[in-house]
Amino acid sequence: MAELAELPLEVIDEILSRMPLIGYISCRPNQPSILSFFHINELKEHTPETNSVMEFGCQNLLMVLGSCNGLLYLSQNHGNDMINDMTTLVVIDPLRKERYELPPIDIMLGEYFQESCGLCFDDSTNTFKMVCVVVRNHATWQMKLADVRKNLRTMVHVLGTNSWIEIPQVPDYPITGEGVFSHGYVYWLAACVDESPNNDPRKVIWFNVKKEEFGWIDLPKETQTQDESFISHRLVDLHGELGYEYMSNNIEVWVLKKKEWVIYCRVDQKPPFPHQEIMVLGQWNKKGDLLMTNNPWEKNLPKRLFVYGQESGETHEVKLVGWENGWEGDIRMYQSSRFSIHG
Repeated sequence: MAELAELPLEVIDEILSRMPLIGYISCRPNQPSILSFFHINELKEHTPETNSVMEFGCQNLLMVLGSCNGLLYLSQNHGNDMINDMTTLVVIDPLRKERYELPPIDIMLGEYFQESCGLCFDDSTNTFKMVCVVVRNHATWQMKLADVRKNLRTMVHVLGTNSWIEIPQVPDYPITGEGVFSHGYVYWLAACVDESPNNDPRKVIWFNVKKEEFGWIDLPKETQTQDESFISHRLVDLHGELGYEYMSNNIEVWVLKKKEWVIYCRVDQKPPFPHQEIMVLGQWNKKGDLLMTNNPWEKNLPKRLFVYGQESGETHEVKLVGWENGWEGDIRMYQSSRFSIHG
């Protein structure tokens, strides 16, 4: 039987257009990390037929950062001291079972840091780029916004080369959270640095991949008042479109259409949802239904899967045979593609 990567491109496109993948990565100290993929039949119980595609050494912190055009990217810290140790970014092509390791870079990644990165595809050169925005000395908690702007650096690595290049363009705000690639741009949330009147973090930073230029747009006006009911917000890939999830008393999902935010859905947080942060993983069918998971406040609580029906407005929990009690680890959903790491 031929490997999928060996089939004609038009056949691969047809197959992959019908197959949203769920990637599951489990990581335990001093053990290999296992990256697996499986499919779920719509709203039906299903035994996950995992296809383990790669193992990673996991002596140190391993974090799934996002995906772009069918490629996953992760970070691996080199030691226990996150402030003083370099980070290696790794790009994975699950279809071809390839792994590409970038040169180490001094960057602090995570929701509490004002630095981030994003993988993107430059169709003018047919190459993938990794873009990182970092702050000199990582000292944002000691700085005012004006000082942070002076200390921002943009580092770009073109996959297939052996170094990082610093470009002169920097954003108006530091960035945080996961980068989302959509239609030639990478998007991040602007990071909040201080409480000064001139600091307005409720913006989305964009990077034009071809021109290597930064800009920003406002978040939806309806979500800019963060009162005591506010829980979390994040950007999300909605099948190639930029989405924004805002969670307070309920869950709102917005999508960027022609430079304007349009409401995608509003979901009440009621059973079967637990009283925890809910994260949208992405669209999982052509009807636009959303796959969601919970983010437990405590590590001993399991992760679960839910589907919100865009047409019905109803939410169902996906019960997986063999995984009735949930699982630990990181789970991601993305649409595969025929792009390779080398363009």
